[in-house]
Amino acid sequence: MDATHFHQNISQFFENADDYNVIIQVGLESDFKEFKAHSAILSARCPYFETALSDKWAKKIENIYYFQKPNISPAVFFFILRYIYTGTLDLTDQSGFNILALLVAADEFLLDQIVNLVQEHLILRESNWLKENFIMVLSTVSKFQNCKKIQNYITEIIELPINSKSGIHDLLDIANELDLIHLIDHIQELLIKNEPSWFKNDLIVFLCNIFNDERYKKIQDYIMDTICIDPEPLLFELENFPTLERDIVLKFIKRDDLVIEEVDVWKYLVKWATAQYSSLSEDVSVNANINANVNADVNADVNADINSDINTWGENEFTLFKKIINSFIPYIRFCEMTRYEFYYHVMPYEKVLPENFYKSLIAYFMINLKSQNIMLQPRNGLISIDSTIIKRKNARIIVKWIKGVTVFTKKLSYEFTCVYRATRWEFGYKKFIKELKSSFSSKLLLIKIKDSDIIIGGCINYWKSFFFCFGSEKESNFHIPSKVRCLWPVEESEVLYSENFLWIAFYFGNDYLQLFGHNGCCSILNDCNFIVEEIELFRVYA
Repeated sequence: MDATHFHQNISQFFENADDYNVIIQVGLESDFKEFKAHSAILSARCPYFETALSDKWAKKIENIYYFQKPNISPAVFFFILRYIYTGTLDLTDQSGFNILALLVAADEFLLDQIVNLVQEHLILRESNWLKENFIMVLSTVSKFQNCKKIQNYITEIIELPINSKSGIHDLLDIANELDLIHLIDHIQELLIKNEPSWFKNDLIVFLCNIFNDERYKKIQDYIMDTICIDPEPLLFELENFPTLERDIVLKFIKRDDLVIEEVDVWKYLVKWATAQYSSLSEDVSVNANINANVNADVNADVNADINSDINTWGENEFTLFKKIINSFIPYIRFCEMTRYEFYYHVMPYEKVLPENFYKSLIAYFMINLKSQNIMLQPRNGLISIDSTIIKRKNARIIVKWIKGVTVFTKKLSYEFTCVYRATRWEFGYKKFIKELKSSFSSKLLLIKIKDSDIIIGGCINYWKSFFFCFGSEKESNFHIPSKVRCLWPVEESEVLYSENFLWIAFYFGNDYLQLFGHNGCCSILNDCNFIVEEIELFRVYA
């Protein structure tokens, strides 16, 4: 008897099971059905039933075996049972969800033939449904070792939902659980290439989830590089910065390409360490012998006011704070700070610095003695500007205004060349106007107001002029945006020297900035009139 006639004969038992000796109760409540079958056929055709029908497992009443399968729907079990009896599987007009449920059931019944047939059917006939539901499908089939075919299809062919934060996280959970390296690599490449908005806005959270996992080295390097380009908005100014793990903060502070003034690195580090101290301060009074490996995973809602005044600290507080901050000290470029910055921001923490290290710093700032233990290579990436008015940090803010961005994601190539300094040229207006009118398209004007920390100025170019204020009484950093009208004398002969002739003016609606040499007026100041201490004019090269 050939195989075809054999299956035809067996199929008759499927259609007419009067001499059954097995009852299989499938489903629950309204979706419930009893199936009648033959133990000999089930045992011969299905590895699962071969074991299940043994005396140790099966429940037998009056020579009838009883099985309960509440986790499978009657519609799905019908395909399982028909395949066992007939060797055929017709999935025409079946929904993708039913077919996936059949795949799960086939795996449970150890029917590898059905598993293979269902995978081929989904790939060849239900590709659109897979694309729409692939996260759910991948989450389902990832549990099964014999479903590699559909796993590979999804990870290689289906376009991942990179604009969906929850979708990517679901995929990463699956990829991590099963160690699907190909899928992990694919996700990393897509995120780096496309930079979806949710990802760019959530870099540090993403980094925390994958930190020190070698499978994610590509995306870790990308995130670290991106944050180092503009670390203040992307890292240090984040609300959850004080709660970051010690190793993450340390890894950033070690970087030579962290684009930030060194005094700000120190201030942010003190802020972070203070939060760690707040969470552990109670332990100081209980146990003075503190473990050097301080846990940096703390509650973000700690009350920092408890220890914000360093003048109130005792020996226990300094001891604990020193242990928290000690591993960071070798990577702070203290010699890149000014004397003013060192005096006001570092010297109050003398007790937390190693004694010899601190003495070397004092010698450097007092007599410029450069000891090897304190001299580190300056960080690279800060914009170079030869200004007596602003710092490199302010130059970066100005470039952001020029480019119209809030965060840098690419390294900058801007250069500033000083072509006029008022005190050097004795406030000579002819030199000022000559440089202002030169053919170079972009200029930067800086004005230091006398007896004040306020700096005002303007950017002049053909496509976008604006004026701004640093340290304003109204706002710390403030600028009037594009579409500003910028006016200055057309010819030197038009300028009649007097205390009130106009050197340059910016106008935008009711706001204005006017410079008259030694004095001027600006609407964005509380006191509009000001006296000039210094003026600088730069050519800007992008």
